[in-house]
Amino acid sequence: GHINETYLVEGGGDDAWMLQRVNHEIFPHVPELMENVRRVTTHLEEKRRRGELRDGERSLEFVPAQDGRMY
Repeated sequence: GHINETYLVEGGGDDAWMLQRVNHEIFPHVPELMENVRRVTTHLEEKRRRGELRDGERSLEFVPAQDGRMY
């Protein structure tokens, strides 16, 4: 929509990746936005490892770009 564009890339088997393009007019500070998302995702992953999420609940997994950035 107006906030971002989302794409689903499906690989072989169960592999799938969700890509999002952020609207820079809505979110002009992309590094700060992505740091907030990373913090929440890390928190949820830690809860998952401790067994604190319900069965079937998952968190995002970020795949860094070739330059190491998360956006």
